[in-house]
Amino acid sequence: MGSKIPEASLGFGNRVDATDYENKPYGTLFCASPSCSAQLSFVKRHDRKYATKTVEIAPCFRLKRNEEHSAKCKYNIGGQLNIIAKSSDSAVFSAIEESKYEFRLHILLKAL
Repeated sequence: MGSKIPEASLGFGNRVDATDYENKPYGTLFCASPSCSAQLSFVKRHDRKYATKTVEIAPCFRLKRNEEHSAKCKYNIGGQLNIIAKSSDSAVFSAIEESKYEFRLHILLKAL
């Protein structure tokens, strides 16, 4: 599971946002979350075509292949879902553990 990350930390500690990095790409990228040191890669600005229109996707960072965010990192979506589930009814969490239920996030192009 992944997410678009708007900001990264360069190897020497400075932070850079995706738009600035797009203009001047340099350095090794890491997750900017305080408790995480996962390596990131850059995704260039690009167009995504849908059925009736084309949308420009802003530049962002994403998790590099074979890397994982730390358990408490805000970009660790699976970890965040576990935190939400743990704070809810114990029956829900046990059902997720037993793979009886699955969380899905759907993005609606046209709401209502």
